[in-house]
Amino acid sequence: MLNKKLLPKLKSLCHDFNFEVRKAITSRINNIFNLLEKEECDKHMHGIIIELLDDEEAEVKNLAIEAFLDNIDKFTQQNIEENLTEIMTNLIAEMNESDPPNDSVVLNKLDEVIKHNSVLVKLF
Repeated sequence: MLNKKLLPKLKSLCHDFNFEVRKAITSRINNIFNLLEKEECDKHMHGIIIELLDDEEAEVKNLAIEAFLDNIDKFTQQNIEENLTEIMTNLIAEMNESDPPNDSVVLNKLDEVIKHNSVLVKLF
């Protein structure tokens, strides 16, 4: 029941033309993860996270990275690997485009992703 009503609206809001709407949804997406079972998260939220990781706004991308890392245990290994590749690509692109003061922020995020990746190796 929840899936039939909530997920289509969530997908729609993730495509909203106003980045503030996408940012607001992404900042609260952990609440959605908490409502869904692991299998539902893996099936439905994977595509949503990928879309948000590919958002044109850096704030939305960063929130999507955090949401993915916060909920990493709710994805299959295949989806984790796909998302980690997307995250790494986004972080490297952001680093290449950023001013030097932002490089440390990007490096910290990259370090967090790498730490999660080594944890994943132990899990699987």
